[in-house]
Amino acid sequence: MEKTGKKAALADAVNLLAQAEEALIISHVAPDGDTLGSALALAWVLETRGTAVTCFCEEEAPANLRFLPGIERIVHVLPSEPPRLVVFADCAEARRAGPQLRPETLRQTTTVNIDHHVSNSLYADWNYVDTKAAATGELVYGILRRLGPVKDERVALCLYTAIVTDTGRFSFSGTTARSLRVAAALRPYVDVAALNEMIYERRPLAQGRLLERALARLTFPAGGKIALVALSLADYAAAGAELNMSEGVINYIRAFQGVEAAVLLKEAESGLVRVSMRSNGAADVNRVAGRFGGGGHKRAAGCVCRRDLRAATEEVLKALKEEMDSGRDD
Repeated sequence: MEKTGKKAALADAVNLLAQAEEALIISHVAPDGDTLGSALALAWVLETRGTAVTCFCEEEAPANLRFLPGIERIVHVLPSEPPRLVVFADCAEARRAGPQLRPETLRQTTTVNIDHHVSNSLYADWNYVDTKAAATGELVYGILRRLGPVKDERVALCLYTAIVTDTGRFSFSGTTARSLRVAAALRPYVDVAALNEMIYERRPLAQGRLLERALARLTFPAGGKIALVALSLADYAAAGAELNMSEGVINYIRAFQGVEAAVLLKEAESGLVRVSMRSNGAADVNRVAGRFGGGGHKRAAGCVCRRDLRAATEEVLKALKEEMDSGRDD
């Protein structure tokens, strides 16, 4: 597709979705509230219009997001023959869908990419990407409004979850007036107190044990300007925790005084480490993640390192230090 303005891209996305008889909606690995909420909101509305929808996410949803209406419908194995329309929700790259998705899978399909990451490569046939949006859920809301009023409580709950999680309860710097306007429009159909409790206030004991181990491994390299935690498979096993139970650690450690950037490394399997990074200052963690084939935003990004935990920790820390030094030189 030739590059067009955001309004034209929005119109194209709406037309494709409105005409689809079948659709596959894909969420990214290490799923969060934005990718799951956006995908499920799309699914609910398209189904009311007669579209047969399959939602795919290679990995299970985190425990604190399993309240989302329709979460049980998400399949974890790709259909052998996907429908003609494939929609990526909140995926900066097609590979964020996980290793099940291969290039040949998409040869006979039309792909739509709905996303807000600055690292998005515009990989699909049709790309509706707005890097000024705080969450993909905002973009999905704009699409669904053009298909009809967004008054379904299930849809509103999914979209509100997408926005509230990706804005850090409207506290992150990427939160905009549009984020608040969309949330305000959804608010009449959402019990926000109950939502807050389900997402943020119900923590399994295993998550507490994992946080204890994370804090025991917390270090402050670069003279305290970096907060770093590296969690091994043994740490998860000892805590009895799932991999996604460490997601809150990164925001916890970034809050210490003097910290300019935070890094969380999680050993997902032997020889594979997932890295989450956050920046409190000038450091562009999207550029750091890009050096390892990842991406995201300037202040929040991630990547996957196919190395052992020690090597991944050393290489990511080195790259982050270089980025921070470069920023100070500029």
